[in-house]
Amino acid sequence: MNELRVPGALATWITVAAIALTITAFPSAAGAAHHHRDHDHDHGHRHHRHHRTWYVRAAARPRTRRANGSRRAPFRSLAAAERASRPGDTIVILPSPLSTPPLDGGIALKRRQTLRGAGPRVLGGHARTALPRIANTSASSHHGDAVELANGATVRNLVIGPTTRGGIYGADVRHVTIADNDVSATNSSCTTGFVVQPFTLPTLAPGVGVPFGSGLPNGWAAIMIDESRTASNVAITGNYVHDGSCADGIDVRASGTARVAANVARNTLTRLHQGASQQSVLAVGMQTTGTARLTAHVTHNAETYIGNATVGDFGNADSEGLFANSAGRSRLIERADHNTFAHGLGHLSANCFEAAASNGGPTMHLVLRDSTCDYVVGDILEADNLSRDSTMTFLVDHVRAAHSTFVGSEPFHQVEPGDDGDCMLEVASGAASSTSVTISDSQLTDCVADGVGVVSNVVDGAGKPVRSLRFDIDRSRITDNRQSNLRVANATPIDDLAGRVERSDLSRSAGTLIALENLDSTGATHARLDLGGGSLGSLGQNCISGGSPLDVELVRYNAAAEHDWWGSPGGPGSGSVFAAGGSLDTSKPLARPPAGTC
Repeated sequence: MNELRVPGALATWITVAAIALTITAFPSAAGAAHHHRDHDHDHGHRHHRHHRTWYVRAAARPRTRRANGSRRAPFRSLAAAERASRPGDTIVILPSPLSTPPLDGGIALKRRQTLRGAGPRVLGGHARTALPRIANTSASSHHGDAVELANGATVRNLVIGPTTRGGIYGADVRHVTIADNDVSATNSSCTTGFVVQPFTLPTLAPGVGVPFGSGLPNGWAAIMIDESRTASNVAITGNYVHDGSCADGIDVRASGTARVAANVARNTLTRLHQGASQQSVLAVGMQTTGTARLTAHVTHNAETYIGNATVGDFGNADSEGLFANSAGRSRLIERADHNTFAHGLGHLSANCFEAAASNGGPTMHLVLRDSTCDYVVGDILEADNLSRDSTMTFLVDHVRAAHSTFVGSEPFHQVEPGDDGDCMLEVASGAASSTSVTISDSQLTDCVADGVGVVSNVVDGAGKPVRSLRFDIDRSRITDNRQSNLRVANATPIDDLAGRVERSDLSRSAGTLIALENLDSTGATHARLDLGGGSLGSLGQNCISGGSPLDVELVRYNAAAEHDWWGSPGGPGSGSVFAAGGSLDTSKPLARPPAGTC
């Protein structure tokens, strides 16, 4: 896949944020040098700009010398270090033998404090006999969190867990850094954290939906940031989050009037399970509500084996790799690149990347670039615009989405327009909503349902049609999917349905290659479907052959498909196109397959 080119404005933002975080953690070059020396030598309570370094070791041996927080006489509890330290100080957790219980009880940091583990990197991949470890097995201390953040805090190079609630948690904190930690076995209490905001799930019956009035609760995340009123930068980088029985991985929630910029990079998340009292589990979750604004750069992360097959009486997990959720008049921008996802486990709503506008009219702009999504029980990618008056865009560029399965029963498949194993599903069910999906240079293949499904059914009772539903596909391979490679279907009116496909391979399917079905009998839907030579300027150059039994099925739509290859010179074969109440223009067919497409 091509290398990602970061736009200039985004590159500037990342650079400025990195400088700001560096200044917060290391006030001067001299301070950085002292910090490095302090890592290896005993400076005890030596001052540097009035900041001190304190040391803590689990079950440190009793000595004749009283524990005073120096390296030679470290504190034996996190509580002692919390009491003694002041804003701006550094607290160092010394490695302790693996046979020794970790430092328990958690710690609440103060402004600009650094909490770090001494010794080599805990994520170095080498067997270690001693590690800097902390935990919190009591709900009465810091709500069960191992680390409570404060403004300007840094947490680095620690092994964290088990915990009663979170591993690292911050509420209304500014400019925090969480880097290179090993976090596991969190939220033993199965406390609810992230809640997917209330929504109505559309069915295939016109105007009929299923309300989820309480939303979907998730377990408290191993690393979670909550912002309700602050303007903040958050960096969560290089962490290993794993083996949770009732916990999300990394969640960032912006509510109220918060303004948040989050950099979530180079994290690995694996074996996170949904608890019996929860209804969803997220590897990386982003959420906005109220009038909050969140811009997230999510890069070079990996999520594997998220979810589980059995969750108490609920059935299987609703697992997500990347999940973006908005409600109210909020705005969420998430740019994900170089993301690796594999083996989403659970029931039919497992996804690699799902974006959901729940209610209230939010704005969401999502990007997934240079990434892979493999082996998912459910739709691999989803753009779910379920809210009235909302706007959603989703760009998929240089992405492989492949190998979906479906665990639901056939009756369910005939009722709900998604969650049946599409490679990419675009849904618009909110009145006066606008939704647009762009797919370029991507591969969507070997999915148990459709390669790309574009569906609409207004179910929120507002009495207005969808304002705009668009899709644009270019230079992509959408092949070998079991039902259709491209399916477009609307049950209720759409003011502007616009779809363009060019220079793409839509060949081979166990079903009909392209299914275009207008189920709105009112005649109020205005559609422009252009697979070549139509009003949207498609160049054609598509490969359309190998469907069973049809190449194209068209109901109540007029569509253009000029300048395409149909498997042989002369256009589609006899009986390979079915049209009812509409027409398909297949004139000017290509005499040979277009180079680089088929």
